[in-house]
Amino acid sequence: MKQLSAIIISILITGLTYAQQSNQDNAGKPIREYQAFNEFLGGDSLRMCKGQPCTGKIQDYHQNGKIKHKGYYYKGKLTTTYSNFFDNGQKERVFKKKNANKAELKILYRNGEPRSVITYWKGEPLEWKEYTNDGKLEFYELYDKSLEFVEIRTYYYENGSKSSHMQIKDKRKGIYSKKLFYKDGTVKAKGEVIHNRYINAYRHDNQWVYYDKKGNPELKQIYVKGKVIREEEL
Repeated sequence: MKQLSAIIISILITGLTYAQQSNQDNAGKPIREYQAFNEFLGGDSLRMCKGQPCTGKIQDYHQNGKIKHKGYYYKGKLTTTYSNFFDNGQKERVFKKKNANKAELKILYRNGEPRSVITYWKGEPLEWKEYTNDGKLEFYELYDKSLEFVEIRTYYYENGSKSSHMQIKDKRKGIYSKKLFYKDGTVKAKGEVIHNRYINAYRHDNQWVYYDKKGNPELKQIYVKGKVIREEEL
């Protein structure tokens, strides 16, 4: 019996290891070394060519001969656009500077699915999307153009349905409406959160109502700065 259990455990571990390796292979290792030359995103290094800061189109290659990097440089810095590639020829990322204030960075998995799509404003993320390696959206965030506060923040389950959704309600007071969801999309809870800018924390505030999986309200709680001061079964 113990021998059979050991065999089953071994099979399960092997299967899990294979699944993890498969996911890792699909994801691919990010190619980050060129970020240091991207001044728009804070890179402060210079790329040198024959003792001088590089200027013009530069291409690098993997050991297998496939292209790894293609970018346009000026005085050692990446300028308007560049692309990185996995050693299978698939693009790993594409950076495009739209104007003096705006740029877009798209990072991909090795299988070609998007990993991250980020719009930058004045060097800081303005809009951010994160995806699973099978193409499902798992996170979305949008900032106000002042970059001082989040306008929308949404998380998703692995099946693609929303897990939570938070949206600005009162910019001056930092109050947001927020909903939590079950995997089938039914509302699990809804209420308000307030943003404490000094510690950058979001706390439950005012009234929250919690629902069962059939959508029936079952509990009401009143919060003040993240603490429950009163609750009532419904």
